[in-house]
Amino acid sequence: MPLFCGALALQALSVAVFPFFRNQKTASAVSHLLLVAGLVFGFASTVLFLVHPRASSFPSGMPFAELFRFDALALFFLAVIQLVAIPVSVYSFGYMGHYIGKGKSVASTVAFYIFLLISVQLLVTANHAVFFLVCWEIMSTTAYLGMIFEKEKKEVQSGSFYYIVISHVSMYFLFVFFLLLHHASGS
Repeated sequence: MPLFCGALALQALSVAVFPFFRNQKTASAVSHLLLVAGLVFGFASTVLFLVHPRASSFPSGMPFAELFRFDALALFFLAVIQLVAIPVSVYSFGYMGHYIGKGKSVASTVAFYIFLLISVQLLVTANHAVFFLVCWEIMSTTAYLGMIFEKEKKEVQSGSFYYIVISHVSMYFLFVFFLLLHHASGS
């Protein structure tokens, strides 16, 4: 599992590059390059875990190890997420270049996108109900914050409002479902 943690750390590091560059285009390029490298590294580690299941467990005594579960289903969804995120991230770099050319700051939107990807990867590996709900909330909030990048458009305001309301309503249903499961199972 250190490989997966390293891949997530590389993806998280890609958020921190914007303050170190004056030129937004360069900062965006370095950030996206680190993100894609982290996703490729993560995908390679996920495929390794699928081929060699013993490699997918945390060493005993590692803090927070009980929060994660790397069974075949979680690894399958993790591989799909990472595989799809690689070309999307490459496309995102070109897409953000359009806004950089207009003089608009893209640092926060890129950061929200990266946190969205990290939270989705953590979500599918969550082994604890509270950790799952925290990842769900981070996922839905960062998606909303990324959506409002073009907040001056009326349809973006309307669509993002509906999204955040529906995502929170579904989160409350998940919370109730987990409470009912806890009550029924006693664990």
